[in-house]
Amino acid sequence: MKDVKNLDNLKLRLGWGRIGNDRAASDNGSFTSIGSGNFSFYGYPFGEREAMYNGIPIYDQVINIGAAITAAGNPALVWETTEQYNVGVDFSIFRGKLSGTFDVFQRNTLDMIMWVPAPAQAGVMFDGVQNIGLVSNKGVELSLEHRNKVGKFNYTIGGNISYVKNKLEKRNGGNPITNSYSWTDEGLPLGSFYGYKYIGVYATQQDADEYLYGYAAKGRPNQYGAGDAQYEDLTGDGEITDADRTFLGSPIPTLNYGLNFSAEWKGIDLQIFLQGVGGNKVYNRMRTGLEGTGMGCALSVDMLDVYKSATMPDRETPNPDANINGSIPNPYGTNNSMMSSRFLESGAYLRLKNMQIGYTVPAKHLKKASISRMRFFIQGSNIFTITKYRGFDPEVGMAGVDDGNYPQFRTFTFGMNLNF
Repeated sequence: MKDVKNLDNLKLRLGWGRIGNDRAASDNGSFTSIGSGNFSFYGYPFGEREAMYNGIPIYDQVINIGAAITAAGNPALVWETTEQYNVGVDFSIFRGKLSGTFDVFQRNTLDMIMWVPAPAQAGVMFDGVQNIGLVSNKGVELSLEHRNKVGKFNYTIGGNISYVKNKLEKRNGGNPITNSYSWTDEGLPLGSFYGYKYIGVYATQQDADEYLYGYAAKGRPNQYGAGDAQYEDLTGDGEITDADRTFLGSPIPTLNYGLNFSAEWKGIDLQIFLQGVGGNKVYNRMRTGLEGTGMGCALSVDMLDVYKSATMPDRETPNPDANINGSIPNPYGTNNSMMSSRFLESGAYLRLKNMQIGYTVPAKHLKKASISRMRFFIQGSNIFTITKYRGFDPEVGMAGVDDGNYPQFRTFTFGMNLNF
């Protein structure tokens, strides 16, 4: 390629590799566990004993000295394995002024450890674990860097961006991974938020009865009324049931990006690093209290727009503070804080992670002090964040649930570097 102009370097790459993860293994999953003691699952009565307190009998207690298997061990349990394939290209053009890499990759987690339900006749208390899951991460990554010099001004601009799609491909009979906020199943990203779609507040009882007609049709009282949260009836049966829950988003960012800038001119230097993510959700659980009854914590200013009935408790006297079009549901409603999209917010952000400005004193001014180099600098970390998230900090960890996590520190440092 000697005749190709302006091309300094071009390299094609194919990659493959595997690595084991011992941290993913269940601590005792390969061993059969046995329990004993005063517990109904494995307790057997063998007479009674008298408990004493200061020599005075206080009660009779059945002596339970039985033992039973609580979980079956899996001696074939092994580490999870991550396997990655990638195709990429490295390039450099214009005498190194512009360089970069581009990669397409797929990273699979094989033999993922998941809980497997045991049949009732097995007589065990807890499910066992097996290597039956497969998780994929597919994506692309691009990085670019530009270096240049204009007179005595030197600068470098670099950035990277990646798109990754996470999905549980197979669970081969294992249980879905669930908790109060998430549901991980085949076809979904790990830790996917799962709940009801919040669509507003019922202004009147008539609005609730018309939307949820299924309760009256079956001769049952409507669970929802004026001021209650309105969830979307996905099944169309006029009721809100577990079947109306759905996938609400993922806590795992699909987009990750960063930008670096550095420059130097006549001893003055500047470094800037920005970082951000996109495509993820954060469950702002802190809002369940801030938009609650006020019994557990102070209330948010958003509660100024809470629903207030058109009448007083006697249902006859007009309420002077009525707000039937309030955007915040009645906090005393029993169904108003269920896991839903109401408290889900975008976790996207752009953050100035680090910025430093320095000045290096010319060497000719340092000779008499036997100092070879002197540099003064000012540095700041987590200087500002651009985000629509309403909590303290959108970076709340992989689970994506914010309990009022303490935000990252904003710090400023003044310093001096000396070389003798």
